[in-house]
Amino acid sequence: MDLKRAIIRAALIVLTIGLIRDIIPHSGFAQNEKDWGFCKSDYDTPEVRAISDCTRLIEDGALSASDRAKAYYRRGAAHWRRDDLNRAIADENNAIELDSKLAEAYVRRGAAYSLKRDYESAIADESKAVEIDPKNVTAYVNRGIDRERKGDADGALADSSKAIEIDPQSITAYLVRAESFTRKNDKLSALAEWKKATEIEPKSGFEGYRNRGAAFLSKGDYDHAIADFSRWVETCPDSALPYAFRGRAYERNGENARAIADFNKAIEIDPQYERPHRSLGMMALIKKEFDQAITEFTTAIAIHPDESPPYAYRASAYALKGKNDLAIADAHKALEIDPKYEWPYRILGLVYMKKGLIDKAINNFIADALKALGIDPKYEWPYRILELVYTKKGVIDEAIDNFTSAIEMDPIRPDAYRYRAQAYAIKVDYDRAISDYSKVIEMRPDDEDAYRGRSKAYTSKHEDDAARADLSKAFELAKQNLETRNHPQP
Repeated sequence: MDLKRAIIRAALIVLTIGLIRDIIPHSGFAQNEKDWGFCKSDYDTPEVRAISDCTRLIEDGALSASDRAKAYYRRGAAHWRRDDLNRAIADENNAIELDSKLAEAYVRRGAAYSLKRDYESAIADESKAVEIDPKNVTAYVNRGIDRERKGDADGALADSSKAIEIDPQSITAYLVRAESFTRKNDKLSALAEWKKATEIEPKSGFEGYRNRGAAFLSKGDYDHAIADFSRWVETCPDSALPYAFRGRAYERNGENARAIADFNKAIEIDPQYERPHRSLGMMALIKKEFDQAITEFTTAIAIHPDESPPYAYRASAYALKGKNDLAIADAHKALEIDPKYEWPYRILGLVYMKKGLIDKAINNFIADALKALGIDPKYEWPYRILELVYTKKGVIDEAIDNFTSAIEMDPIRPDAYRYRAQAYAIKVDYDRAISDYSKVIEMRPDDEDAYRGRSKAYTSKHEDDAARADLSKAFELAKQNLETRNHPQP
């Protein structure tokens, strides 16, 4: 009997110890296993929870170096998703220091560099990721995006094609190919790639519905964009991002009340998510509610004082309100943070003109604007401001010289030819104006403004038949473009 009692007692002790072990939390594997629930690679994880849980893991001294690297990488990815780029880069630096073979950390750091417009660093990181993991689809896609942003359409096509070879369901890869074909003026191929991207049924929120929704948004198909972003909201109701994206789609669709509701919901979920404040500020700016816009941009600056765009946007609000000195100060602050950011140059040029400082606009701003052209050849605005400044100054020959230099640097830029044509027309040099407009039409056959400009030049030369033909073509294209905007391709 005593032996039996002893055995039962021993069994009870063992069971009790087991229960205590399961109930009492402790550092080490059991606690970490629970924390990994939100600190994971899944991009549909709520960012606030992911950052919180990854932080606990990082601070747990029991983790191996490899696991700490993963925790840093995943926290960095969550920071990146909410546009907290400096924190994202810092976390990925730590991840790489702990595990130099963690390809995903290079991918995510490259994505953060890309959003800061540091495309060289981004491409270097993405290339390192490909070297470590030749099957990393995201690395190829992101490198394709950054090559495209640098004007390397062939490199972007090669990378996006490789991504599709590895994963034929990569929505973003088809979108990169579409952009590359657009840059090469192959619009039929671009449309085909865009169609392929939008026909793929997403399997996730961030990587799927976000990307396809953004594709619809870029084409002005707001109903389909809203539908995809709404599915993303259903997939990730505790993440601020899908509400912010859907808010943008509502805004562009003219549904301002719903847009504001979504932006506010995003802020409620994640008060440190800065992007919705930018969006609310821009909405106020459009409605000429300048004080409200300034308040939103100031909040955005308080969240991310080391990011350039909020200062540039607030500069816009100050400029429109007539607070030119404050606008100039914010524009310079934006450039101090990021000298490659184009928006502040635009603000400075227009403010200097508004203040009547034409020489200052030419001597200080124009040189910077031309530098901005080298950052991204897609920008048209410096040519427009150059035309305004030089026309007002009355130095058309200088304008022509600058446009000619721009053409020599990049002979396939239709905008430079367009504005040089306008300058020639001001000089009553209609033959050269017609030649430049014809060059624009050769590169952009659906450019209604080029036909309209050439029509005016023909009229000035009394070549009425040619003028009427061009004007008719301009009206035809205007109608087609309007129908495309109202009824975008599926």
